[in-house]
Amino acid sequence: MTSIIVNGSDEEGEKGGISEFMKGAVKSTLEPAMAIDQPGMRRTESSEALKYMTLHQLARDGDSAGLSTVLEKHSGQMNRLKKFVNTKDEEKISPLHYAARYNHAESCKVLIKYQADANSVDEDLATPLHYAARYKRQRIKQSESGTLTSSDDNIADQSTENVKDESSIDNSVILFLISKGANVNAQDRYGCTPLHFAAMRGNEVATVELLSCPSIDIEIEDKQKVRALHLAVAHSEKYIVELLIESGAQLGCKDEDEGTPLHLACMEGNCEIAEMIINKANNTFGWPIALQLIQDTDMEQNTPLHLAVENGSLEVTQLLLNRSADVNLLCKQATSALHLAAQSGNDDIVKLLLTKNAKPDSLNSNAQTPLHIAASHNRSNIVELLLDHEKESYPHASRNLRRSQISRRDRDGYSPLLFAAEFGHAEVIHTLMRRGASLKDTEKNDRNAIFLAAQEDQMDALKALMNYLDEENVIDDGDRYSNTALHAAAEKGFLRCVKLLLENNADIDAKNEEEQTPLHLAAKAGKTNVVRELVRVGGKRVVDDEDEDSNTPLHLAALAGNSKVAQVLIEANANISARNTSQWTPLDCAAAKGWPKTCTVLLENDAPVDPKDRIKSTPLHLASAKGHCQVVHVLLKWKADIQERQRKEGQNDDSGEGDNCLDLAIDNGHKDVALAIIGSDNWEEALKNDTTDSMGRRTTPMRKLIRKMPEVAEKVFSKCVEKNGNPESPEYSLTFNWEYLDDMYSRWSENVNTKDDTVSILSGNSSRMDEEIWDHDFKIRPGVKPYSEDSNMLKVNHPLMIMVESKQEDLLGHPLVTSLLRHKWNSFGRIVYYLNLLLYCVFLVFLTGYVVVAKPPYWYFNETDGDLHGKGCTVLKSSLAYNSWKNNKDDVAYKIFVKAGKWIIIGLSAFSLVREMIQIYHSRWQYLLVWENLLEWGTGITAILAVIDVSSCQEGTEIRESWQWQLLTVAIFLAWMELVLFIRKLPRFGIYVVMFTDVLRTFTQFFPVFFLFIVAFALGFFCLFQNQVPFQSFGASLIKTSVMMIGEFEFEQLFLGPQNINKVITADNHKSYLYYPGISYVLFVFFLILMSVIIMNLLVGLAVDDIKAVQDQAVLKRLAMQVELALDVERILPEFIRRRFVVKKKTIKPQVSSSKKAFNQLLNLNENFLSPEEISKALDADLDEIEVVQENQQKMMKDLTNMKRKMKEFTAQTEKLEMMLGALLKAQNVDYLEEDVCADEDI
Repeated sequence: MTSIIVNGSDEEGEKGGISEFMKGAVKSTLEPAMAIDQPGMRRTESSEALKYMTLHQLARDGDSAGLSTVLEKHSGQMNRLKKFVNTKDEEKISPLHYAARYNHAESCKVLIKYQADANSVDEDLATPLHYAARYKRQRIKQSESGTLTSSDDNIADQSTENVKDESSIDNSVILFLISKGANVNAQDRYGCTPLHFAAMRGNEVATVELLSCPSIDIEIEDKQKVRALHLAVAHSEKYIVELLIESGAQLGCKDEDEGTPLHLACMEGNCEIAEMIINKANNTFGWPIALQLIQDTDMEQNTPLHLAVENGSLEVTQLLLNRSADVNLLCKQATSALHLAAQSGNDDIVKLLLTKNAKPDSLNSNAQTPLHIAASHNRSNIVELLLDHEKESYPHASRNLRRSQISRRDRDGYSPLLFAAEFGHAEVIHTLMRRGASLKDTEKNDRNAIFLAAQEDQMDALKALMNYLDEENVIDDGDRYSNTALHAAAEKGFLRCVKLLLENNADIDAKNEEEQTPLHLAAKAGKTNVVRELVRVGGKRVVDDEDEDSNTPLHLAALAGNSKVAQVLIEANANISARNTSQWTPLDCAAAKGWPKTCTVLLENDAPVDPKDRIKSTPLHLASAKGHCQVVHVLLKWKADIQERQRKEGQNDDSGEGDNCLDLAIDNGHKDVALAIIGSDNWEEALKNDTTDSMGRRTTPMRKLIRKMPEVAEKVFSKCVEKNGNPESPEYSLTFNWEYLDDMYSRWSENVNTKDDTVSILSGNSSRMDEEIWDHDFKIRPGVKPYSEDSNMLKVNHPLMIMVESKQEDLLGHPLVTSLLRHKWNSFGRIVYYLNLLLYCVFLVFLTGYVVVAKPPYWYFNETDGDLHGKGCTVLKSSLAYNSWKNNKDDVAYKIFVKAGKWIIIGLSAFSLVREMIQIYHSRWQYLLVWENLLEWGTGITAILAVIDVSSCQEGTEIRESWQWQLLTVAIFLAWMELVLFIRKLPRFGIYVVMFTDVLRTFTQFFPVFFLFIVAFALGFFCLFQNQVPFQSFGASLIKTSVMMIGEFEFEQLFLGPQNINKVITADNHKSYLYYPGISYVLFVFFLILMSVIIMNLLVGLAVDDIKAVQDQAVLKRLAMQVELALDVERILPEFIRRRFVVKKKTIKPQVSSSKKAFNQLLNLNENFLSPEEISKALDADLDEIEVVQENQQKMMKDLTNMKRKMKEFTAQTEKLEMMLGALLKAQNVDYLEEDVCADEDI
C-alpha cells in the first residue's frame, strides 16, 4: 500500500491542477480503506462470489461480513468448524494471521467468534500477535489543515507522524487478541516475541499496546540473546527506546557478542539514544553505574568509544569523552581508539582524541603505533597530525629522537615508511621523508622501502623514493638473500620499475646469495620484456653470467620452458653450448623438463643435439626417462643419436654397458615415448642394446618390451616382417628379421669379445657390428660365441620363453614368432624330437614285451623254497613249470622280448641316464627343480635293475627275483607315464595332458580334506562291521570305504543277508551278521549323502573348473608348448650344431603346395603357421573393442591435456588484453565502470 495526501478542498484541488477524474480516483481508493474497519459496512460482492473466495482471501481483504456468511454455514458442526477456521494455506498461514497482519479488527473478532486459535503458529512458529506487532495498522487521520494521511509502515523509508491513539479492545487487534488468550510472550523459531518485532519495525502504537499488558516480559532474549531494547537501539527507534527504558528495561543487558544497547547506539552513531541511555543510568543508578556502562566491553573488548571512533561518529565520541570515557583503553589486538581513528581517517576525531591525552605511541599486538596504521591506510592528513602533535609535545627533542619515533618498527620490522612504500602511498612517503624518515629502514627480511615498492610494482611510491636517493643511496642494498630491488622487480616482470631503477643507476650485475643476477631471475620467470631491457642495458657482459651452479640465464630459461626468453638471449649472443655443474647444456635442461618449443628454438640456433653429461646422458636420454614424448619427437627429427648409452651409477667408464633411450622409456613406463622411438627411422638401433638386470641376467629392449609393453613389442614384431609383392601372388614372400627375437649370439655392448678373442664388437657402429656377427647369408660367423655357455640360461632368458612366462598370447601368435618356431622345428626340432621319440618307443616296446612274455617268479617256484641263489634254483629245475619253460624257450616272442630285449632295455636305459647326466652338467642345481627329470631317472634305474641278471640261475632261465619283478612293475608304470609327458610337448595332444595335470594338482590340494572324510567313515564302519572280512582291520576298512565311493557298496551282503533277515547267529554266519542295524543304517545313509553325492560332485566341479580354465587358455597353452618344445630341443643340442641353424633373416613364400601342407599338418609341424591372407591380417590387425576403447580414451586424455594447455594460454592472452585495454582506457581518461555481477559459486 502507498500513502496518499490530498491537500485542501475541491476548489483548492482545481486550483492545484487536480481534475475531477483524479479526485474521483482518490476518493474511490480511500473509501474502501476507510470502510474496512467500520462495522455495518457491506462489500459489493454478491453471495455468489463468496463461493470462489477462501477464508484467507476474505481475512486478508477484511471482509468480516463475508467471513461471517461463510463460517455460519459450518456452525452446525463445531469440530469441523474449528478445523475449517484454523485451516492453513500453502504458506502455513491461518486466516487469523492474515487478519492480524492487515489490522482487520472486525475480521479478527469474527474469526475468534468461530473458534479461531489465537495462538496458532505458522512454519516459523509466529502467532497472529507477532503479525500484528510486525506490521503497523492503518490509521487514517484528518489533520487540522485538511490533509488526509494514510500510513502503512511496510514502506521502510516513509516517515509517519507519531499519533497517540486511544487504543481499546474494540479498535486494537493486539489488545483484542491478548484478551482472547493470545500469549504476549510467545516466541517464534528464532526466539523473537511480538515486542521484538514491534521494536525492530518501529511500531510505536503496537509497542505501547504490548507494554500496557501486565503479563509482558520485556527482558526475553531471542536465540542470539538479543532483547527488544537492543533491536530498538539498533534500528534507531528513539521513541520506542524511551518507552522501553521507562518500562524498566535493563540498560546493561548483553547479547551473545556481549554488546550492550549503548554499544549499539555508538555503533550506529545515534548520539540522542546514547545520551538517553547514559542519563537514565546516571539518574536511576548513579554515576558509578553509568561510568561502568560507558567503560563496558563486548566480546572483542570494544568499549562504546571504540565503536564510535571506528564508525567515524564525532558527536558520539565527544559525548563519551565528555562523560569520562577512558581514551586509552585497548580493544582486540591491543588496539586503542587512536589506532581506529587513524585507520578511519577522521581528522576531527584524531584531534579530539589527542586533546584528551590519547597516547600517540601506544602499540597494538603487532607493535604498531597509530602512525603505522595511518601510513598503511594512506591517511597523509593523519600522519601530519600525529607528527605535529609529537613535535608540539616534545619541542626540545633532538632530530635523532624524532627520527627514532618516525622509524619505529613493528613486530615484522616495518616502519611507517615501509608500509607506505609497500602499499604505494606516495603522498605519505613525501610527508614522512620531509619529517626525517630514513631510506635505510628495513624490515625483518632486510628489505628497504625501495625494495618493497619495486616488489609490489608501486610506481608512484618508487618515483617518490627516487627523489631522496641523493641523501641515502640504498638502491642496491640487498635483502637477507642478497636480492636487490632490481632483482625483485625483474623477477616479477615489472618493466616500468626496472626501467626506473636502471635510470637511477641500479647495479645490473648485482648477485644474490645464489650468485644470480636480475637477468637470471627474469629469465627463469619468463619475463621477456624485462629480459630484453636488461640485455639492452647490460649487453654481452650480463648474458653469460653464471650462478653458483654455473647456470647461465639461458639455462634457467630452458629449465622453465621460456622459449621467447631463450630466443632473446640467443639473439644477444648467449653461449648456446654453455654447461652447468651437471655438465648440462641449455638443450639438456629443456629436454629434461619437457619443453618442445624451447628445444626447437635451441636446435634451430645450432645447439649441439647430443651433448653428454657426466654419466653420458644426452637430451634424448633425459626426455625419454621423464616421458616427454613431444621432446623426443623433436630430438629424433633433428637426428639425435639413438644408440648412445647412459652409464649407470658406479659403472666403469670403459664398460660399454648402459641404457639407451628406449631402455629408459621402458624402465620408466613411458609407452608413448617408446612408440615414438620405435616409429623413428633408426628404430633398429634402439633395439641393439644389452644390459644386465638385477638378477645378473642379460636383458635387452626387446625383452623389456615383452614384459612391460606388449603392445609396443607387437608393433616391433610387425616392423621386423617385410612384405614383398601381392599376397595373392604365388611369388609373394615375407622376410622375417629374427635378430632381436633370437639373439643368443647378438651382443651389442662395447668391448664384448668372443671366447677366443677372434671377434671384437665395438659400440657406435651398427653396420660393423652386424658384419662381425653375421655373414652375407645371415648366418653366424665362425668364432662368435653366445652370451652365455649355460644352455639352461639361454632357454630361460630367451624372448620366446619370456613371452610364455608373461602369458603374452598375442605376441606368441604373431607371424614373426610362429615363423621362428617353424624355422627351429623344420631345421632341427623335428629331427631331434622324433628321433628321441623313436628311441623311447623302442625302449617302451621292448620293456612292455618283456613284461608280457616273461613270467613272474611265483609261476615257477614257491618263495618259501628260497631264492634263486640257493635252494630255490634246485627246486626250480625239478619243477614242472621249469620243464614247461624249457619247452617254450625257443618261442620267437621269448627270444625277441626276453633274451634280446633285456639287452636293448639295458642299453637304452643307460643311454638315457648318460643323457640326463649331461643335462645335470649343463643345468646344475636347476635340474632338480624339474620333476620330470626325476621320473626319467626312476624309469631308467628300475628298468636296468629289473632285467639285469643277479644270479647264475638267471643266466639261462631269465627268471626274475621277486624284488626284481616288483621293480619291473614300477618301471613299466613309470615308462608309460613318461610317454604321457613325452607327448605333452605335442600341441595337439599336450592340451589334454595339461588338463590332467591341472586336475591332479587341484585334487592334491583338496586331498587332505577329502582324506579326513574317508578316515571318519572308515573308523565308523570299522566299529560296526569289523566281524566282516572287508572291515576286519582299520587298513582294510580304509580301503573298502574308498572303494565304496565309486559305487561298490555290496549293500545286500552287508544289510540284507538271510542271517540279518532271520536274526539268527550261528558259527557259520558270524562273519556276515549285522549286530547294530540302527546306527549302521544311519551311518550308511550319511555316507551316501556326503561321500557319494556331495564330495563326488565337488570333485567333479573342481575338475570341470580346471578344464574350463585350460580351455579358456588353450591357445596360450598350445603356443607355450610349442615354444618349450623348440627351446628344449635347442637346449640339448651341442653348441657347434646349434649355431648352424641360427639365422638373422629368412625369406619364405607362404604359398606352399597342398600336399606338403597336409604332410606337415599330419606331423603337427606348422599347425600355427598362417596363410598369406592371415599373415597380412595379423600384421595389419584391427583393434578389438576393448583396445578401441582404450585407444579412444588415451586419445581423449591427450586432447584434454592439449585443451587445458590451450585454455591456459587463452586465459593468459585474455588477461593481457584486459590489461592492455585497461591501460588504454586510463590513458584516454575514459571512466568505465564494470558491472559487479555475482558469478555462480560452482563456476
